[in-house]
Amino acid sequence: MTDPAPLTKWPFLLGDALLLGLAFWIERHAAAPLSPGTAFALITCVATGALLSLYPFIQDHRAAMRALETQTLASASEKITDLKRVMDAVGAAAAHWQSAQDAAAQIAQRSEEMAARMDAAARDFMEFMKQSNDAEKARLRLSVEKLQRAEREAIEVVVAMLDQSHLLHLAAVRSGKTDVSQNIGRFHALCREIARRSGIILMESPRGSVFDAAKHRLEDGSQPAAGATVGETLAPGVTFQGQLLRLEMVAVSPAAPPSGS
Repeated sequence: MTDPAPLTKWPFLLGDALLLGLAFWIERHAAAPLSPGTAFALITCVATGALLSLYPFIQDHRAAMRALETQTLASASEKITDLKRVMDAVGAAAAHWQSAQDAAAQIAQRSEEMAARMDAAARDFMEFMKQSNDAEKARLRLSVEKLQRAEREAIEVVVAMLDQSHLLHLAAVRSGKTDVSQNIGRFHALCREIARRSGIILMESPRGSVFDAAKHRLEDGSQPAAGATVGETLAPGVTFQGQLLRLEMVAVSPAAPPSGS
């Protein structure tokens, strides 16, 4: 039996080089510090390139293993065929020679032992495959948990930075210095835009909006009187990829008294 032709590797190695080049280009042109999206793109390029470069070698190894299994099965089939021929010959001569009967009995016993060893080997192999699958599942589950924990930590860091940017902008507005508040406002807007590209959205209600318990909360956790309106946003609300992470913390203005009172 001829060995299978090896898989052509240069296209995969070229793809790996292109992905690594793309990762290098992203790293050279990305603003520092790297945003979560940029970091994710770099990791994706490097990991995909590594998998792409390993793929042809893995396929060659699998093809070689399949060829070896085929050769082993063919050899075993030939041996079983030869064994059957020997047993038939012994059976035909059993009526004439007692020694031939003893030889046939020994051959049958050896065949049973071989079958038992093959069954034991098959059970051991199946158990090994099961353990390997369990270990792979556990490794993948651990990797997913690590990625989720890293994502949560990255979101917490970005939200904390945005809170500080919001407080800085709020202080600039309260100072009454127009130039300072405008410059810091542009900086705050840039921070929000960078966070938005990563899926983090800040929610700020305009002054005078009616207080809504589904969107707003007070600093002390209490509930304002009915009809109270938003006077100032102390900390914006946060959503990540459409999921609400935090309500907007506001200071409220008392409800306007009814006309004529």
